[in-house]
Amino acid sequence: MVVDNTVSSEVGRDGETETVTANDDYSITPNIPTVTADKEFGDDWVVHGDTSTATITAGVQGDLDVASLTVTEPGTGQFDEAMTFEGFDSGIGYPAGADSASITYTTSAGTFGPVDFADGAIPVLPDDGSTVLSFTVTFTDDDASGIAAGGDPATIPVIIGTDPDDPAQQSQIVNDVTVTGTTPEGVTDSAEADDSLYTYDEHLDALTTKSIAPSTIEGFPGEWIVMQLSGGTAGQPIDGNTDDPYSTVPADQIVITDPVNPPDPFWDAFHPTQIVDVNIPRTRR
Repeated sequence: MVVDNTVSSEVGRDGETETVTANDDYSITPNIPTVTADKEFGDDWVVHGDTSTATITAGVQGDLDVASLTVTEPGTGQFDEAMTFEGFDSGIGYPAGADSASITYTTSAGTFGPVDFADGAIPVLPDDGSTVLSFTVTFTDDDASGIAAGGDPATIPVIIGTDPDDPAQQSQIVNDVTVTGTTPEGVTDSAEADDSLYTYDEHLDALTTKSIAPSTIEGFPGEWIVMQLSGGTAGQPIDGNTDDPYSTVPADQIVITDPVNPPDPFWDAFHPTQIVDVNIPRTRR
């Protein structure tokens, strides 16, 4: 913050006065840090019972470094009943300037930790069979150099499980995270972020098209047409869509039948002579 300071001076003699002014700016540096938080699911939808990895990033911006950076997952204090913590997809990356880190789990049996872990390592998980309700990761600057403002953020890849018994056609799970930074003087700042994971029941919609060229022919023997048939499955849902057609599971086989209900007047007039080209549908997850 820049503060403008102005001063004036007035002198007088024999009934005459004169006033002059001068000013200067003074910069006041804020003592409150600025932390950032972000969360993104790698797969934004899954079938009930499947998992998706949510990548958390936590960093420091602005002008002030911090002495510690704490990530609380979820920020609400406990995982929603529709989701479960399934571990870490890969190692946790320290933010720039951090020298050590530890994780503390809140579980159905109490507290597990704090457990120290190295940069890029996967932390030890609770080994008592309890359910993890939440966890807190704390990154610490041990040599007073500061967790750097503007440096690379911490990255935490969390595997989130979903309810296999969810009866809904589609459910939206909102997962949030809270990041708190603390300066050496004890001043704090917090940031929150969230992302949604959609879970679906198993759903499969078929798609088919048919075209005939030319559309008109003379009624003489030996005339020919080209018929093109296509068949497959509808694409994946987008942004929580539940409007047909969409598919959440792949097909084991695709069968294209023409005509649907024989006998058919069309096939009384035409007979196939050859299949020119067949495109095999690509596989997907």
